[in-house]
Amino acid sequence: MRFFWQKKYRDSMNGHTNQEIVSLIGKVGISITRICMMGRVEIEGKFYDAFCRGFPIAKGTQTRVVDTHLKLLLIEPIDFYGLNDQIWLPSHLSTSGV
Repeated sequence: MRFFWQKKYRDSMNGHTNQEIVSLIGKVGISITRICMMGRVEIEGKFYDAFCRGFPIAKGTQTRVVDTHLKLLLIEPIDFYGLNDQIWLPSHLSTSGV
């Protein structure tokens, strides 16, 4: 069973055309792995390789495709800028005292 799952997972990332990858810019998906440099996202029921810049993205985070590079999607969390376009900071760097 393990090998079948690995083959299905590996095959799901192959076969995406460049046009299909570029058409995903602006689409929303869910990270299915923790994305620290590279990981996987699910968009419209299909799995894609993705990467991010800056902070890691937790598994299960809603993400948006910002750009592409080869067959990789550059993603960012939808709530990255939060409300009122304030940049999110880890709690130990926050100046709000919360």
